[in-house]
Amino acid sequence: MSHATLRQAGVDPTARRVMVYEAVARAEGAVSAPDLLGTLCAHMNKVTLYRILDLLVEHGVVARHTGPERTAHYCLGRGHGHFHCTHCGRCICLRLEDAHLERLVGPELTGLGRVEDVELRVEGICSDCLKK
Repeated sequence: MSHATLRQAGVDPTARRVMVYEAVARAEGAVSAPDLLGTLCAHMNKVTLYRILDLLVEHGVVARHTGPERTAHYCLGRGHGHFHCTHCGRCICLRLEDAHLERLVGPELTGLGRVEDVELRVEGICSDCLKK
């Protein structure tokens, strides 16, 4: 599946590119490059990882958004928000219906043009941390 996804986006599915794509896809929520590097360090160095992430973002296969402390986080899909837990650090992807983003940003903003992507980060304490 990941090979086909990369090919369809115009990306040559090399072993390392597939590995990075699959690591992002497996992550629970958005994941930072240092976290990915921790998982993939035996297979590639930091420079290679960042180059692959840039390529996947450029081709629209992976989305990059600003996480806590302005660190980049990566996930699949575009136009959705993220919930960052300030207690445990987890970054959870919000579906459009969760955040009601379609109400916040329509397809056009009056006089400004067409909206093609949305970046929204909500910070708070996740339900798991609240239970502790």
